[in-house]
Amino acid sequence: GQQIDQAYINMVSASDRYKVLLDQVSAYDESFRAAEIRFNNGVGTSIDYLTAKNNLDRANLSLITAKYDYVLRTKVLDYYQGKQLW
Repeated sequence: GQQIDQAYINMVSASDRYKVLLDQVSAYDESFRAAEIRFNNGVGTSIDYLTAKNNLDRANLSLITAKYDYVLRTKVLDYYQGKQLW
């Protein structure tokens, strides 16, 4: 019924968010590596390095949150479909 439909929509949304964040982490990782190389070679500032590191750390935290949200949404859908949860 309606609960299953909403649970499915929530699960798909959580999955989509996780995939977007995977790409974001990858992009921030590349940005951090570039900032690290520039800093280590004396052509980048510590502020650029720390900003890139902070962005990467925040993206990784968001990714972890999104992963667990997806798992939770999947379990909610399973529950509404009458599947065994564990």
